[in-house]
Amino acid sequence: MISTVVKNNRTDFFFGSDNSFLKTFIKALFVNTIISVIILLITCPRCLESWSEALVYFLVSLVYGQSLYLGMSNWNSFLSRRISWLHAPWKSLWIALFSNSILVIIIVYIINLAYRPLLYDCDFTCVFNSLGIGEFVIPLFIGLFITAIFQAADFLNVWKKSLVETEKYKNAQLAAQYQTLNSQVNPHFLFNSLNVLSTLVKKNPDKAEKFIHQLSNVYRNVLDVRNEELISIKQELETLKAYMFLIETRFGDRIKMDIQIDPKEVEYIAPLSLQMLVENAVKHNAATLKNPLTIQIYEDNDFWWIKNNRKPMTGPVDGKGMGLENIRQRYQLATGKEIIIREQEDFYAVGLPVVRD
Repeated sequence: MISTVVKNNRTDFFFGSDNSFLKTFIKALFVNTIISVIILLITCPRCLESWSEALVYFLVSLVYGQSLYLGMSNWNSFLSRRISWLHAPWKSLWIALFSNSILVIIIVYIINLAYRPLLYDCDFTCVFNSLGIGEFVIPLFIGLFITAIFQAADFLNVWKKSLVETEKYKNAQLAAQYQTLNSQVNPHFLFNSLNVLSTLVKKNPDKAEKFIHQLSNVYRNVLDVRNEELISIKQELETLKAYMFLIETRFGDRIKMDIQIDPKEVEYIAPLSLQMLVENAVKHNAATLKNPLTIQIYEDNDFWWIKNNRKPMTGPVDGKGMGLENIRQRYQLATGKEIIIREQEDFYAVGLPVVRD
């Protein structure tokens, strides 16, 4: 999912950033000078007979062009930061058309109130009475043309950013699939699981059969959700329970699991995130009968918390926090929300935002 951080909006609105206002002003002045000359030649041939009249006509056209372009470009930039084309395209379009039309009318009145009293001895009342619909037609046409250009540019920019964000999300999804599948298929996991299974086959065939069934459930669930952006918390807990059966079978009473979540179909979570966090807890902590590893999963203040007591391993542990970073990236891209990490000497906890319809 997509977010925009806007800093110093007031300054950006009036002056741009990094002296962009001055650059825009100079470029607009160059373009509007050429356009004003063309308009003069086409619409006022009689002005060529009087240089003073031509100069006035040219300057008025230039002021119109500069005012319309600078005013509307800054206004449309302001709108693009407030209303996203991605989330509300029609709302963005209609607000832009209506507000820019009002802006054109205001600009026309301001320009006429500025030059007519000076050049034609026409006071404010005279200006308001003399301005007809014809005075607004060409500025409105130019203004709406400028609006269309900025709206199209904004749409293309948002579309480009959405493609980039989508690609980032796909990469994160692929990394998640790799991380999860790798943690399941790696030789240590298979070796440990098969060791447990071989022992069960001899001592407890019924439990061995259940172990094989749950092991197949883990793999099937991983394959089922590997392409999903979000899944229901109910489905995630079903996957976790299958995985926990394997862990508890292997470690026995050395690991205790306490799930205090009432799963709802309308609540969603990034797939396999609970399983990956439980894996991290098991991998990074020692577990004994005297000091068992206790893993709690509960909901608090719109977060699902995975909390475990800390019993750090004495030897080196494989892994560089890739699983946790992957979960963080997937949450940020899919929902725009951040996970929370709380770490103290006696416990470690990760909070995953609850996602609802």
